[in-house]
Amino acid sequence: MKKKLYSIEEVTRKTEIVVGRNLADQYLSELGTQVKGLVLIGEGLFSSNKEQFSKFISEKKWIDFKIIDDAEINKRFRNYQSILKLLHLSQIERRSNVFYFGGGTVSDLVGFACSTYKRGVALTGFPTTLLAMVDASIGGKNGIDIYGVKNLVGTFYLPVRIICDLDYLNSGNDLQKQGLGEIVKYGFLFDSSVLDDLKNYRSFGELISDHEIEDLVLKCIDLKMNIVKSDFYETSGIRQILNFGHTIGHLIEAASGYKLPHGQAILRGMIIESDILKNLGHDTYEVSGDIYDIVSRYGISMPVLDKVFIHRIAGYLKNDKKINSGMIRMQMITSPGKSENVDVSVESVVRMLKKWT
Repeated sequence: MKKKLYSIEEVTRKTEIVVGRNLADQYLSELGTQVKGLVLIGEGLFSSNKEQFSKFISEKKWIDFKIIDDAEINKRFRNYQSILKLLHLSQIERRSNVFYFGGGTVSDLVGFACSTYKRGVALTGFPTTLLAMVDASIGGKNGIDIYGVKNLVGTFYLPVRIICDLDYLNSGNDLQKQGLGEIVKYGFLFDSSVLDDLKNYRSFGELISDHEIEDLVLKCIDLKMNIVKSDFYETSGIRQILNFGHTIGHLIEAASGYKLPHGQAILRGMIIESDILKNLGHDTYEVSGDIYDIVSRYGISMPVLDKVFIHRIAGYLKNDKKINSGMIRMQMITSPGKSENVDVSVESVVRMLKKWT
């Protein structure tokens, strides 16, 4: 088990992040009974871990346990209202303990609710997917999707603690593989050794079974938090570097009705964005070779996008929240581990998109 305490100058709250195995049982068993608590569990996670959670529910009479929808399609205003109602009915106070167990959707939705309820209640997260451990639960961004736009409404709010229990990764299914998209992103943006680490394994099962997965997860968290600490509220533009693959990736998700998984969309988004910048005359590194190697190695299905789908993506682009005066900031990889922001016109991106299949 490894712990790190991250302090951000722009906010008074500090976040403790813990990475290791057999952590959920340990931390829940140590919960004190002085303050009433609420535990929110993703529906899919509860179904696959009924024995563990049923045990806690029967033992911890002072805690309310609630099951919530955990699909991206459910990250809607009405579900945000439902969680606010749960917080109210559970008589949650600002000193109460609110915990969530689940992936990125649960992290975004519960984080948003806790950041706004009574102007902020203490939150502890147990991210249970690789994607949530290295990205969604890290950095204090929370939000919901409205008007067909991903995370159009949201807040910046740090949990007091994030517990990354690697035992939840053992299912090794396609859902867990989605986190590899974000890990690949960190390798391209900041540290090429991350890509080298991924190439040391022949399968996802081999990766998550190795004891060094703890170091890889913590390395990714560190890389992200180093950027977050420099630009927590995303006002200076530094934090925008983390959007690599996400401008197009989020559009792919939306255009599919959120049927395509996040990781696959981001991997495809990184390829398309790099191709767009190259065709606009920028000297960008060709990322597709490295991505396809990892996709093949880990058995990840990549979405095939036809011309109709691409035109749909181009239509969605005009509502992207990152657009500023007709320009959108994209991320250019100059070489593995080195990157920079580039401002390009939305018009040129749409033009390139319509040529891309």
